[in-house]
Amino acid sequence: MSFFNAEDERVTIEDVMSFMDLLDSNEEYPGFVSAEKQSKLSSSDTNSGNPDVKESSRKSKRDPKRNYRAGYTTALLHRKKAETKALRREIPVLEKWLARLQCLHAKAENLNELHNVSDRLDKRSRKYLAGRAMDEFVTRRRAEAMNHKLKKTIQEIQAEMSSTVLTCLQEQFIQKVGMLALLAFYSEILTFLST
Repeated sequence: MSFFNAEDERVTIEDVMSFMDLLDSNEEYPGFVSAEKQSKLSSSDTNSGNPDVKESSRKSKRDPKRNYRAGYTTALLHRKKAETKALRREIPVLEKWLARLQCLHAKAENLNELHNVSDRLDKRSRKYLAGRAMDEFVTRRRAEAMNHKLKKTIQEIQAEMSSTVLTCLQEQFIQKVGMLALLAFYSEILTFLST
């Protein structure tokens, strides 16, 4: 047997906190009477010998007054709950943005450090670096020129080789064709002689 309804299982901490706030404010529930008020009422009931006290207690029972806080309604309570839920949904998104911004901030600091290092280089070291860059440029240009010459030489050698190979193949072809022609001629002579 369960003492809770199915709806009670879905009660969140927010709901419990709002319920406790309502109980603490005493004005929110018209039928709710705090322990202090109950003790005052019970003490007034014990003073039943005094007729004025009896009338005031009867009057309060007959004429219940609801004391609500001004401007505080259940609609406002629901609106505040909705705002709280919306803000809680935004927390993960904002945390992701914070992580991104922190990462960008760290990268910016690293770039600033690199700029500071380059600014600290004096003129002599800058000239040294410029000289090294120029030397590398010159060696690269020489290597490119050498590469171009080698490619040209390879093309010339390939052209000579291909012409040499082609002439050799042609000579072999001519020899084979000549041999075939001679064989054909000899076979004709043999057939002529045999007849």
